[in-house]
Amino acid sequence: MAGLESRIEESTEKLLATFQSFSIRATVFWLGWVAERHKSLVKNCLDLGHAIASHGYGHVLAYEVGKEDFKTDAEHGKKILEDIIGT
Repeated sequence: MAGLESRIEESTEKLLATFQSFSIRATVFWLGWVAERHKSLVKNCLDLGHAIASHGYGHVLAYEVGKEDFKTDAEHGKKILEDIIGT
């Protein structure tokens, strides 16, 4: 994926603008590795009144990686988001 063009900023900004035009607040789920690369976008979501939630760090599947690795992935993603938004 490193060689692919990222479209998350433009797509997310359009989505946020649409939400804002209808006074919609949403829960925005973030993968930790995406949040690391787009901290200002995460903060913008929060500033606009949206709830920030974690979808893990790398979106691993529990049945593929096992309980401990799944827990580690979930905790890692949560910590990154907490560091970005300060809560």
